[in-house]
Amino acid sequence: MAPVQASPRRGRNSLAPTRECGVTQALKARVHSGTAPLLSHIHAANLLHCVFATKERRALIAPELQQQLYAYLSGITDNLNFKILAAGGTSNHEHLLVGLPPGLNLAELVHKLEANSSRQLGENDVQFEWQRG
Repeated sequence: MAPVQASPRRGRNSLAPTRECGVTQALKARVHSGTAPLLSHIHAANLLHCVFATKERRALIAPELQQQLYAYLSGITDNLNFKILAAGGTSNHEHLLVGLPPGLNLAELVHKLEANSSRQLGENDVQFEWQRG
């Protein structure tokens, strides 16, 4: 089999050039025959820095509510099987460093964190809304 040549275009249709060697040929043969080893040792680390701002950057998160908010957000992430690695912020925005598992959609994660935290702050008599966008 001839090596794949690099496309002059960049983007989704371009392929990096490959070198052919004995190991590559042997692995290709095993893949085609269905006897290739499973790659159970693969590790994915998706670390994301999320910033949530209050609507119009109003000072809505009182210092005494911040620790409750972090605990609540941590509970949400535990239920979704991922972790908040670091959290911090001020009265008008929050920073979260999260480890996103490969099977969870980023948009879904942000939506669940925003919706549930807004609800929790509303239960503490705070007229609350996160900034859109």
